[in-house]
Amino acid sequence: MHVIIQHLPITGTVVFTSPPASGQLIIKDCYNNQVVYNAPFVSPANFIFPNTPSDGAPCSVTAYFTDDPTCTNSINFNNQDCQCPAYIGTYNANLIGDGINSYVLCYGDQIVITSNGDYVHPADEGPINGWGYDPGIAWLVYACPPTPNTEPLNDPCFIGVYNTTGDGNLTDLNDMSVINAFPPGTFINNTVYYVPMTLYDFPDLVYNVNCYDIGSPIEVTYLPGITTNVTEDCVAGTVTVQVAGGYAQIMGGVFTASNLTPPSASFVNTTTGNNGNIVVHNMQDGDMYSFSITDANGCPVVISGGPFTGSVTVVVDPHSNVCINAPSVQFTTSATGGSWSASCGACIDANSGEFSPSIAGAGTYTVTYTVTGQCGGSGSQSITVYPLPNPLIVGNLTICPGESTTLTPGRSIYS
Repeated sequence: MHVIIQHLPITGTVVFTSPPASGQLIIKDCYNNQVVYNAPFVSPANFIFPNTPSDGAPCSVTAYFTDDPTCTNSINFNNQDCQCPAYIGTYNANLIGDGINSYVLCYGDQIVITSNGDYVHPADEGPINGWGYDPGIAWLVYACPPTPNTEPLNDPCFIGVYNTTGDGNLTDLNDMSVINAFPPGTFINNTVYYVPMTLYDFPDLVYNVNCYDIGSPIEVTYLPGITTNVTEDCVAGTVTVQVAGGYAQIMGGVFTASNLTPPSASFVNTTTGNNGNIVVHNMQDGDMYSFSITDANGCPVVISGGPFTGSVTVVVDPHSNVCINAPSVQFTTSATGGSWSASCGACIDANSGEFSPSIAGAGTYTVTYTVTGQCGGSGSQSITVYPLPNPLIVGNLTICPGESTTLTPGRSIYS
């Protein structure tokens, strides 16, 4: 940012009687401008200081004789340019987003500052020190509250200018770009003080120190995004969410959890500080879950997941006993992620659960479905494979020509 200082002439007359016959008459001001007259002295003595800055500060002109120090006089004056019309105007500020505290922005919120259009630019005095007249409104950035009645370049809190179009409006999305544009630790609690100011030459960020107006600061706090880390414990039946960032990281306070589904689950705790944990228990295998977490500024994050992997309960569908020449039998279960086995070895397909009576042979076998891992489980059913019947015929049977009979396996027929 640049500053132009306009210099205005100061003129006057010193009137005296009975001056000393030797030495000098010195007339000077508080900016170390001076005029020197040598003896003999003639009253009145006129003076002009052509390069007195009209910076609004109080000043004085003093006249004295070097050979008569007691003969001195001073006059105070104020060199402020009373013709300066600059007026910063009035503004409205609004927060758009989730934040519930004034101008405390959740990540993704917006601050919108709108001029009411009642500002007045400084007067056009033509080119000053090489800078042309192209007025506009700049938004100054301060790292701490500005010192009243202090020029920006002399204020230790002033750190820069926010890039706007010069129309007096400012809109910023909290993506942390303003905070990250400066070295870490520049801002206290990520709070930025925006101050509007009239400029003489807006494109070059130049103001006329003799004619400008500056507004009241608007305090805006930028919160970082809320981050979460979700851990499921299938043995304990819990979902643990570590949560950090947002208002809790910058300003303190707690996160609060709510709106939990499914209804069968419940919170172990609903509040925690920054980098703390929210824990949900009574989770069942296959549950889909969801809940909300908000910080003290209303900044939200939604946790959702599933299906939850819990301790597996395996139930294998039973089957009727079969003959050895029966078609393959399909075993099923509602459990997933496991494999099949049977006490007859290769009689069952490990992936599909298809059981082959002919490979198994006659006998009774145990069929098992097993899910491995920390939260795994298994379930079994038995099945009996019967051999084909072996018919036994005892004695003779006489059949006359033209007759027929049927032999039934397993029955004894006597002649």
